Amino acid sequence: ASCIMCVEVKDFPNPIRELICNDDIQLSLDDNCEITLNADMFLEGGPYHCYDDYVIEARDWITNALVDANLLKAGVQLGSRQIGKAFKIIVIDPITGNSCWSHATLEDKLAPVLTCPADTCLPCGSSYLPSVIGSAIVVENCGVANLTYIDKILRGSCSVSYQELITRKWIATDASGNKSECTQIITISRTGLGEVAVPKNYDGLEEDMLLCSGKKDTLKNVTPHYLFDPYCVDGYLLDSV
Repeated sequence: ASCIMCVEVKDFPNPIRELICNDDIQLSLDDNCEITLNADMFLEGGPYHCYDDYVIEARDWITNALVDANLLKAGVQLGSRQIGKAFKIIVIDPITGNSCWSHATLEDKLAPVLTCPADTCLPCGSSYLPSVIGSAIVVENCGVANLTYIDKILRGSCSVSYQELITRKWIATDASGNKSECTQIITISRTGLGEVAVPKNYDGLEEDMLLCSGKKDTLKNVTPHYLFDPYCVDGYLLDSV
């Protein structure tokens, strides 16, 4: 089944010919770091014609040069290269030639989108550096954002199940100073006695210790190798067994 509906767009009744612009406007960029200027952003009062009927000009406040960040897109565009700059926005009625203008400043007010790594539990002795366990993911609508983190470490005890409890706060800051934060919990588990690895023998030999009575050559004269107190022998005894 299908149906057809007709929609008629009508102009405001009795639109005025005079144009009244707002004095000062703050313009904000969208998720794509751009904005399309429309007469509705600047005109006040009314009623006016359909806003799309008016012509918009954006001029640099200092140089008066025309500005359009994307000539391939309909309407006047501003983007990342214009952040923080001031503009004279002129609204023109193409029928009467009447116009008005506003002072406008372009801002990026959207904070970065920040996604924290999942909470994790690691064995005792594991590295918990971001390069090992993963870093937060940040998406910034205008350029790049600076990503940092701060660790708050809580030491465990015998009464709890962790060696360390790390609260990692990730912070993403863009060029306009907008910030986003998220928190990751990292648990370093305690090690049971059954997991303790006994180190190798100090001498590197996997043999029982050598008793003095176990010297092989019992007739060998080691007197020349005795040392004065507090020393015993100079090593010859062990080397010559």
